[in-house]
Amino acid sequence: MDRPTPGPSANAPAAGQQSTIPDLRLYVGLVLRRSWAIAIVFGVVFVGAVVYVSSLPSIFEATSKIVILTPPGERYVGSLSSPGATGEGAAPVGGSGVSLGTEARMVGSRLRAEKTAVLIREENADLSPRLTTDEITGSLAAETVEPDEIRIHARSKSPERAMLIANATAAICMEESTRDASGELRNRREYIEKLLKTLEGEMRKAESDVANYLREAGLIEEGLLGESGKEEGKAGASGLSEYASSKAEKRMVDAQLTATRAYIAALQQKQNSLSRTEQVSTLLEDPLLGELRKRLTTLEVDLIQAKTKYTDQNPKIQDIQDEIAEVKRRLQEHTPKPIEVPTTQVNPVYESLQQRLFESEMKIVELEAQQQALDAQISKTRTAIKNLPEKRQRLEGLNRIADGLGTRYAALLDKLQDARIDEAVQQGNVKIADLSGVPKRPVLPQRRKTLLFAILIGLAGGIALAFFLDYLDTAIQTPDDIERHAGIPCLGFVPMTIDDTPGSIITIRKPKSPSSEAYRSLRSALKYASLDAPIRTMCVSSAGASEGKSMTTANLAAVTAESGLRVIAVDTDLRRPSLHRLLEGDNEYGVTNVLAGDMPLERALQPTLVDGLLLLATGPLPPNPSELLDSRRMSELVQELSAQCDLVIFDTPPLLVVTDATIMSSKCDATVLVAETGRVSREAVQKCRDLITTARGKVVGVVLNKVRLTKASSYYYYYYYREYYYYGYYGDSARRRGRGRRRPTAA
Repeated sequence: MDRPTPGPSANAPAAGQQSTIPDLRLYVGLVLRRSWAIAIVFGVVFVGAVVYVSSLPSIFEATSKIVILTPPGERYVGSLSSPGATGEGAAPVGGSGVSLGTEARMVGSRLRAEKTAVLIREENADLSPRLTTDEITGSLAAETVEPDEIRIHARSKSPERAMLIANATAAICMEESTRDASGELRNRREYIEKLLKTLEGEMRKAESDVANYLREAGLIEEGLLGESGKEEGKAGASGLSEYASSKAEKRMVDAQLTATRAYIAALQQKQNSLSRTEQVSTLLEDPLLGELRKRLTTLEVDLIQAKTKYTDQNPKIQDIQDEIAEVKRRLQEHTPKPIEVPTTQVNPVYESLQQRLFESEMKIVELEAQQQALDAQISKTRTAIKNLPEKRQRLEGLNRIADGLGTRYAALLDKLQDARIDEAVQQGNVKIADLSGVPKRPVLPQRRKTLLFAILIGLAGGIALAFFLDYLDTAIQTPDDIERHAGIPCLGFVPMTIDDTPGSIITIRKPKSPSSEAYRSLRSALKYASLDAPIRTMCVSSAGASEGKSMTTANLAAVTAESGLRVIAVDTDLRRPSLHRLLEGDNEYGVTNVLAGDMPLERALQPTLVDGLLLLATGPLPPNPSELLDSRRMSELVQELSAQCDLVIFDTPPLLVVTDATIMSSKCDATVLVAETGRVSREAVQKCRDLITTARGKVVGVVLNKVRLTKASSYYYYYYYREYYYYGYYGDSARRRGRGRRRPTAA
């Protein structure tokens, strides 16, 4: 039964149908055809990813949290003051602090890392190896969480070291914040202390002015102290000097006493507003770890005592050493699990105020003692100078100056005490919100994500390589390749068959096979391709050897004869003849005998297994095939053969190997090229076309041979035909043979 050859027109989409469906099918076919390249790239990428991920160490991450406290009315906002703004542009509104982003960047600074390393070494003396500044700076990262939270992330290969770095960094941040916050108050206190020293010098100068005035006024020489003589004058001068000095010193003591009492009152008021204790979370050492260390110490002491009594080979020594080794092994394998326990501790601010209150009370006692001593001294000296004359007015003026300086001194002392109180109770704007525990699971490497990414990259790279290889591959794969690149119509294609049965050609042995149907379609295509000028003589050739031209000649001749036409198959491959074997003929006589005149044409023709099909073999191989085929006698033979039958098919050598096929194409009505799929290049087909055209021959079309039938290919018609007829006709045995994975061969 004749069927139209499936070609571009048969596969063309109907009107209104999207034309992207065939294109998509071609892409799928390309991917399946290059599946080996995709598999290789995917395998290399995936295996490489597995090896890479397996070689990476596990990285643990610990996270502690700190909160940036802001005074009422202040808040952290973004650079555009938007409610949800985050990041480095955040700045406190209404305060003098730095932005939240700046605080986060300062977390990983080298100065803080150095302080963090010192703190960890002080609190974990047995940590080995010791943490370095570079390790800390390399492991830290900070994340801002609006409105006022900073999360400190520390990564390390050891979960314990990651926890230590995160928690110690948070503690250092709070400590530095407290120190920075009290810096302004400290500067204020130091400035007041500097003013007090200056004022104290002025008060001493005023005292000296009083004493000098007494001497300059001649109070002693004028006998203002009485008529007792020189000795009484000296005693009066001494009494005046002592009186002035005592008065000045008493003024300073009174000022200090008043300021200290006010300081104590302020301290007590501040202390009453605070709680004596506060609740904190404390990380206790793993109890099992403590027991193991205690047990190790006990065993080491027992070992030392045992060695004083026994030799090293004694079983008791060996038992103790084995137990020590076991305890050390457990210490190395055991992962510390600190226990977070809420505890009550003394409020450090309250304790600081209590200490300052005690010191101030002791100072009150000391100042009161000084005050009593000075009162007694002033009372004693006042008696000695009570009879001074009128020049006392000048002395009183100088005393008023000294009293004014004393009042200023007392006021500055009050301010100094206030500054000390503010400095004592000042806290930083950083508070630890949460401490990290020992992380349980590593955060890196992210094996699932890495492998998933490797799968995607492997598939994408493999598909890209498949398209690239297809771009570089110039071999003929589809009928569209022939028509687009060579400009020659595709007459049909012959699928590869899984067949190792010896005997004649497949159209005789298995007439209902897909290959047999393909040759019938080829017969129909040739018939419709030459309706205006029927083909009487046809040349079959190929670009290279072993592409199936002889097989195509034999099967095409057989199916044409089956249609009722008289056909003669002529083997003109005078170098490597094979047509006689396919049609089960004799090669002892044939074309060369007829051309040489040794045998008439009628005797040289051989019958075959197909009715209506005759064979003209090559006969003895000549030394000059090209000259023989190009002779006038060969042209006459072609005409004689054409006169005796309906169709003459000539099997010729490859076109690109020798000139025999080119010569024969000029003597025939049409030439059919056979191209093996995936082997012959587009350029080779173009070259064959040019050779035939130059020789004034006619290329009627190309037959694709050895086509692999798959669902994804454009040969879907024959794929389903094979499924229906081939396996249905030959039964399950054919299906099992197909699954046996024998190497496919051309029909």
